[in-house]
Amino acid sequence: MLSWFSPIISVFNTLLTELFQLTHDWGLAIIALTFIVRLLLTGLNLMNYRQMVRQKTAQPILQQAREKYKDQQEKLLEETLRINKENGIKPFNMMLVSLIQLPIFMSLFGVFTTHGGQMTSTLVSWVQTLSQADPLHILPVLSALLTLVAALIPITLELTILQAAKKQAGISLVMNLIYLFVLWRSPIAVGLYYVTSAVFAVMEKLLYRTKWGQKLLYRGIRVPVVEMAS
Repeated sequence: MLSWFSPIISVFNTLLTELFQLTHDWGLAIIALTFIVRLLLTGLNLMNYRQMVRQKTAQPILQQAREKYKDQQEKLLEETLRINKENGIKPFNMMLVSLIQLPIFMSLFGVFTTHGGQMTSTLVSWVQTLSQADPLHILPVLSALLTLVAALIPITLELTILQAAKKQAGISLVMNLIYLFVLWRSPIAVGLYYVTSAVFAVMEKLLYRTKWGQKLLYRGIRVPVVEMAS
């Protein structure tokens, strides 16, 4: 299956080697690679967050539609589609970032299982090579915790962390269990990538909580008028 991702594996391996020449430490090279990948995904993440904001601003009018057409499922579906279209809501676009992460993960897994045996780092000195799984499970647990923290940071200033926790509780729990399961026996290099990625995600969420970040999220998004079409 990894053969499907051979071109991406080759690119990552080349880039990682170049970063190692600069940092002289494979762990630092992985951290640098992670930030490069996450920066390249920033545009897609912003699109994802803007979709969340669009959904939030459209909630009052969607709720009114549910109440008005609660006994007319066909009309409710039609009205929901209309409201989504008028407000630029595209639910399937929110899956794009998650889908892109799969080939990235598989490619990195391929790089570290193939070449990780020759990689070492002072950052994870409790393993001999980066192809080994973390025997202390430090990075899998840390990655899951940081991912949970990132998920619980509200994207809008109106929401509190408690409100975000209530909304994200089920999804976050399932996703973190999946993270732990996958990373538990993966090469420690993969764990290092995901810990760094989770740190980036926390920083990104905090950035969007600033006034500048909120302006970026809400730019061009209008608050819909709560008025139903007949």
